[in-house]
Amino acid sequence: EDDRDRKFGLRILPYAEYGFNVGRIVPFVTATLGYRMDYERYVSDYEEGTEAYAKDVLHLFVMGAGGGAHFFLFEQLSFDATLMVYGDFGAMEEEIGNEDLEANTDYKWRAFELTLLVGLSGWI
Repeated sequence: EDDRDRKFGLRILPYAEYGFNVGRIVPFVTATLGYRMDYERYVSDYEEGTEAYAKDVLHLFVMGAGGGAHFFLFEQLSFDATLMVYGDFGAMEEEIGNEDLEANTDYKWRAFELTLLVGLSGWI
């Protein structure tokens, strides 16, 4: 059996951030509005000519808010921790088929996400 799975995701999430400058630790609040797209195609037995496949495409409007803190290690380098809450709204298209049959289904999509982001930031 020779299977193949392909995935692609795109996120466009511009955000605004307001920091409360209290020294080497800068707490902040943030908000974002944007777009998310996920694509997945799974093919089974594609070399034998009897391939069966499933394809999912997800398009979402994303909005979120959160807060966190920048911990400045140096004047131009900070360690960051952010807790975000997202609401995702949109639709998913699912297609399943093989050489004899094809079926399409559309779903409405609503999701709630809670994300912890950690990282480093460079400051000019």
